[in-house]
Amino acid sequence: MNIRYRRIIYHEHLGMMDEPAYVEKNIRKVRAYERNGHVAGRDLILTFETKSNPIGPADAERLIKTYFA
Repeated sequence: MNIRYRRIIYHEHLGMMDEPAYVEKNIRKVRAYERNGHVAGRDLILTFETKSNPIGPADAERLIKTYFA
């Protein structure tokens, strides 16, 4: 919940983007968010990673500051 704007923000972390079946499943999930009125970058935060390109603590900190500061 972003208290300042009184708005719920969803976070979907897609952590196995090097697995084709996982990618296909999650594309459908993100499209379902969109069909239900959620917009990536506004009220839906999407993060991605692969085994060779993991997300780190600095990335999480940046997102928190961007959406909740």
